Amino acid sequence: MIYGFNMPPQNEIITTEELMEGIESKPRGPKCRPDVLEYTDSMKRHFPHDHTEFYKEMDIERKTDGRLATVECLDLTFFFFVWPEEIIRNFRKN
Repeated sequence: MIYGFNMPPQNEIITTEELMEGIESKPRGPKCRPDVLEYTDSMKRHFPHDHTEFYKEMDIERKTDGRLATVECLDLTFFFFVWPEEIIRNFRKN
């Protein structure tokens, strides 16, 4: 359960935009990060697939060091991925 948010009535699905309301976030910029998160070897141990594709995600950038995270709500699942610095660095070089 998420406390501090106005949760929708039962049987309604909360959207990413609703979840992120009041939190500084933005849609993905094409020069910020890839569309697909290819899992590192350590991440593959925790997920049944080797990548995640995002559909209606929002990004959060930590002001202190620029670290990027992606948030998405799909159906009744909340995803929060912190991008490995190496992936972001390599993406921005190309």
